[in-house]
Amino acid sequence: MKKSYLAQQNIGTTTLTFNFSEGATQALVITLKDTTPSSSGGSGGGSGGAAPAPAPVKPAVERLSGQDRIETALAIAKASYSGKVSKVILAASDNYPDALAGNVLAYKEKAPILLVGRTDEEQEKVIAYMKSDMDFAGIVYILGGSGSVSKDMEEKINQAGFKNVNRIGGADRYETATKIADTVGVKEGTPIVLVSGENYPDALSISSIAAINGYPIFMVNKDEIPEVVKKEISTIKPSKVYIIGSQGAISAAVENQLFQTVDKTNIVRIGGADRFKTSLNVAKYFNLSGTKVCVASGNNFPDALAGSSYAANSNAPIILLDNSLTEEQKSYLENAKLKGVVIFGGTGAVSSEVEQELTQIFK
Repeated sequence: MKKSYLAQQNIGTTTLTFNFSEGATQALVITLKDTTPSSSGGSGGGSGGAAPAPAPVKPAVERLSGQDRIETALAIAKASYSGKVSKVILAASDNYPDALAGNVLAYKEKAPILLVGRTDEEQEKVIAYMKSDMDFAGIVYILGGSGSVSKDMEEKINQAGFKNVNRIGGADRYETATKIADTVGVKEGTPIVLVSGENYPDALSISSIAAINGYPIFMVNKDEIPEVVKKEISTIKPSKVYIIGSQGAISAAVENQLFQTVDKTNIVRIGGADRFKTSLNVAKYFNLSGTKVCVASGNNFPDALAGSSYAANSNAPIILLDNSLTEEQKSYLENAKLKGVVIFGGTGAVSSEVEQELTQIFK
């Protein structure tokens, strides 16, 4: 008896097995063709033949910026995370140490770093972002004591409906960094990073790399490791210590103090003749596998500070720039097999001339 079979399937080829008679099995291959009329002709109408719109192509050179450091941090936050975030990191906009140590926490918690100003207007910008882009049941981490982010700001956050506020602060920047590491939950044997507690550039250069790898950042004086940091190092028992900066920033005396807990062969110093060369040397040493690089002014801290979370999410280093690209920086950017660059900050931080130089490299 002759039988008919009707199959419905998307365009393609499929194999079906039919039993035509007892004990006999045959394979029947049915090839289906699309009979939907195209949108450019025929009488079918509808959208069957319409091709989907291509996804927008991002430019090779992007700039994330706002009218000021507060708004730049918010622009970076929005570019870093789509939808509502469940956690945010708040740090003072006019001081760098707390946020520098907090980038590892930000990356782990998938939280943007927001910079908090002193005026009501500046603070309201941050709260407005939280209301629109954050889950009200989420966690707000405030880095530093009330001298960094005021109790008044904390009260405003509570009044806005965010009740889960966790302030992480110590007696000074050195202790605050250790408390942040405790919050992250650094495991024994984890490599650590030491940076100067007296200036920001070297810490900015390592910030995204430390975050990606989960290496806590601790601050030291030029010639001495503070006791609270020594205790933390003794607890962690790091397998490796990275000192970022030349001996002009952190002297050999600090290395000698490390010998008490870390073998000399496990101490690595990455520095350069200035902050810009140090930044480039850090990027070269760790050689991240991402296809982007992030750049920011090396003459001020806020933009790179807020951008460290974005850079970490992009598996990208942060290169600090002066008023123009050096030949070494150009060579690195041309030969590092990168597909794009993200500039943190407006033209007052990284000039349009530098942006043009970057555009020529990545065109």
